[in-house]
Amino acid sequence: MSISASLGNALSGLYAARAALDTISANVANANTVGYARKAVDLSARADSSGGGGGVEVRSIVRFTDAFLHDADVAATADRGRSEAYSAMASELDGALGEPGTGRDLSSLISKLREALTAATAAPQDVSKRRAVVEAADAMARGFSSISKAVTGVRARSTATCKDLVSKLNGQLASIAGLNQKIVSARQTGMETGLLEDQRDAVIGDVSRLIDLKLLRRDGGAIDVLVAGRQVVSGSRASPLAASSNSSGLVALSIDGLTITDGVASGSIKGNLDVVNKLVARTDADIRDLAASVVRALNAAHSSGTSIPGRPLVEAQPRVSAGEPFSFAGKLRLMLVDGDGKVTASQTIVLPRPATIEGFVNSIDLPGVTAAFNQGKLTIDARAAAPARNLVWSAEPGSTVTLATAGGETDTGVSLPQFLGLNDMLTLSADHRAMAVRPDLLARPELLAHAKPQFSASAPNFGAVVTGAADGRNLSALISGLDSQVVIGGADGRPERAGGLSDVSQSIVLSLAGEATRAAADRDVSAKTADEVRSKIATVSGVSIDEEMAQINLYQSTYGAAARVISVASQMLQDLIRIGQ
Repeated sequence: MSISASLGNALSGLYAARAALDTISANVANANTVGYARKAVDLSARADSSGGGGGVEVRSIVRFTDAFLHDADVAATADRGRSEAYSAMASELDGALGEPGTGRDLSSLISKLREALTAATAAPQDVSKRRAVVEAADAMARGFSSISKAVTGVRARSTATCKDLVSKLNGQLASIAGLNQKIVSARQTGMETGLLEDQRDAVIGDVSRLIDLKLLRRDGGAIDVLVAGRQVVSGSRASPLAASSNSSGLVALSIDGLTITDGVASGSIKGNLDVVNKLVARTDADIRDLAASVVRALNAAHSSGTSIPGRPLVEAQPRVSAGEPFSFAGKLRLMLVDGDGKVTASQTIVLPRPATIEGFVNSIDLPGVTAAFNQGKLTIDARAAAPARNLVWSAEPGSTVTLATAGGETDTGVSLPQFLGLNDMLTLSADHRAMAVRPDLLARPELLAHAKPQFSASAPNFGAVVTGAADGRNLSALISGLDSQVVIGGADGRPERAGGLSDVSQSIVLSLAGEATRAAADRDVSAKTADEVRSKIATVSGVSIDEEMAQINLYQSTYGAAARVISVASQMLQDLIRIGQ
């Protein structure tokens, strides 16, 4: 072998050893860098023109990765992201409803109202007992409103988080597309792309925490990304996702106008979607249905009773609008009573079929009493009656109101006093999320309808006592209202809940607590699975300092030997030159 060939061989060895040492130093420096894949030089023998030894060449820098494990990591990371996001919000929602028996949960608040009513039945004439009932009802109403506000708060935060994560996702998809372009271009020019691929894998890892992906690897080095079967990264082009909310508060994901919400299986975006569209939607609907049941039961009882001595002014919110037809099957007795509960005037009201609220107003004919219906509010005013009189009413047992709707008549199942809202105990917003005790009752607890006038088919004699301060029958009716059986749910993915109001409220809380516990267990399992996959990846792609140190020693020796060959060949060449002189 010629001296020049020896020099060439030794020089190629130097270059190869230097490339190996550079690679090893990068491995050691990035031993703790998340997403870094260990690298090594791929060396091959090089032949000269005569077929002899031509030294060594660096064919490429090899990344130690496993596509199967990488895809498993993407899936496990997505599932971990989903379970962690869902568990966090489920726990927050569970805390908002309160633990049963703590005193602030709905079941406890309903039970406290029942206790106050029971205590008042023992002394109906005691205004302080009635005040305690109103205070308990106010605490319950505020509890319902507070819990509904907390539930909608969880919905708002999860919705905002979901939209923020989608915006972040779109930025990361654009990054993958950009790195695809750089990797393909670098490979075409023969440049090393290992670090670019590490960067891309790190971004893919971040994306997989947000949403589940499917990866398609191209021969040129690019990786295409699919979400819910739709291509969101194709080579150097990225298609953004969009998140939008509808009037019901549900969130939808779309790509190029096509909805993909149901196609997303995991990732923190999925976790927040499940919170908003399933967990919160079910809980919110249950709370609102329960609130409506509570208000309906208590108002039905309260509207049929009266306080003593009654009210000279009644302001109500009927369930009908102006001119809307309804029918009343039965009779209503409207009476004026003095401070002792004695009747001074009475009127039996029988409405035509169908009737209107205006027709009811026009039918009232008691001395000194006026009635009006303006802007949805019904007013019956007896303040002009002389001497001072109060209004009392009683409906015929079994009488109900029927609404005449476009699709046919609908039995409301309520009495005319309740239908007219003559003496409601509670108010409820149109969306059933804000409950409150009637302002006049809250200001004057003595107006609590504790007594129950008896309906008489014939007009009572003047001077007859229709009720008295010691009459607590309507307090018992209110207790029966709280004990009434209700059924909620059973549709739209909601389980059916049946039983007393307190039992149903407890069922809602316990169900959510169970869901929060299950979500926490699912979070722990998914975290363990993801950690196990990462551990397996570390055996393939991780850096072992001991192995790298051994490689350093090997290539140091190789580098030294090549340098020695160059030194010897150089000395020989110089000796030959001197001999030739």
